[in-house]
Amino acid sequence: MNYLRTIILIISIFLFGWLISSNLNEIDFAKTKNDSNLREKIELIENSKNIEEIKKIAINEINFQKKNREAKSENAIAKNWIIFVLITLSILLFSLPKKKKI
Repeated sequence: MNYLRTIILIISIFLFGWLISSNLNEIDFAKTKNDSNLREKIELIENSKNIEEIKKIAINEINFQKKNREAKSENAIAKNWIIFVLITLSILLFSLPKKKKI
């Protein structure tokens, strides 16, 4: 039974590590680069004289935001399942009887 507890503990540690590493992708480390990209888009819209160009830019940005939101939603669902598995493993780990030392 001790081997099962050890295996469950190793799996839990691995899953927690995976959650932490996947959340590192959400941190905006290149804030200045991302801000400059936004400024470029704003300048492109401000310098545009034609409403059709602005419509194309807006549609492209909306489509990008939609894809980004869908990807983040899928990642959040996967992370919620990982958390559910971790909680289940933790409950299982603590509910297993400990091997008594004599």
